[in-house]
Amino acid sequence: METDLKIVITGASGFLGKKLLKFLEGKRVYPIYNEKEIQGGYKIDLTDNEKTTVFLEQVEPDLIIHTAGLADVDKCEKDKVFCHKINVETLVPLIEYCKKNGKRLIFASTNYVFNGDKPPYWKNSERKPVSYYGVTKVLAEDLIREHLENYLILRLDMFYGYNDDDDSETYPIKVMKFLRGRMKFQADCIRIRFPTLIDDIAQYTAEMLKGKMGIAQVAGPGTTRYDWAVKIAEIFDLDKSLIKKTVISSPMRPKNPEMVLCRQMRGVEEGLREMKRQMVDKQSKYLTLTRENS
Repeated sequence: METDLKIVITGASGFLGKKLLKFLEGKRVYPIYNEKEIQGGYKIDLTDNEKTTVFLEQVEPDLIIHTAGLADVDKCEKDKVFCHKINVETLVPLIEYCKKNGKRLIFASTNYVFNGDKPPYWKNSERKPVSYYGVTKVLAEDLIREHLENYLILRLDMFYGYNDDDDSETYPIKVMKFLRGRMKFQADCIRIRFPTLIDDIAQYTAEMLKGKMGIAQVAGPGTTRYDWAVKIAEIFDLDKSLIKKTVISSPMRPKNPEMVLCRQMRGVEEGLREMKRQMVDKQSKYLTLTRENS
């Protein structure tokens, strides 16, 4: 029975981790956090392999969902040693535990493993990342595939959605803050992104606690940041005339890393409406933010 599974979630106080906890309510979940405390969680520094191993051997989980990592492309480029430690080395004790005990690992990867020059990309397409962030995800995928049989690698793209006002700043929140402050917002109109509502990712992950193994590519439909920003303005009743087209050259970000999907998630319009509904329910400050407190 899935309800009997012992599940460890790393990065449980993070953006995706918090949403996973909601979708896995009622299950035997052991949330791991590091800096941001979470109720009922366990403070574990995943860079300490020995302490991580001890924790896993005490809990004896049947499944580890590994969402912790450093996803800031610029920070990864500036500090490659730290990026490698967080995105690759923290996997070692998780893989060793799963291999030793025949347990399952679900890992959050990215379409940044592709260079974006010749889309769309199948799950077995050649990976040629253009950023060190993408390089570490390739290394992490290879470690998992080399040592484990019962694993699921989720290749994802740009997350958005809402848990609470303590979330890290996502693209929709950034756009809302600018427009509510009556400030012009420059948005790239060239590169294609595939925004994915975290509710959809969490739902898919909850369905995959057992079963599918290998690589799963899931994301929303493609859009530019400019078109997405315009849709944010429309859904949240903001002035879209403040949004200005621009072309941002970023060699560390693929132009179009479109993947051949095993499941397409909701588009930005439907996803933003769901995000707005959740923000209204929790009376989010971002719905009434003014220039003075932005």
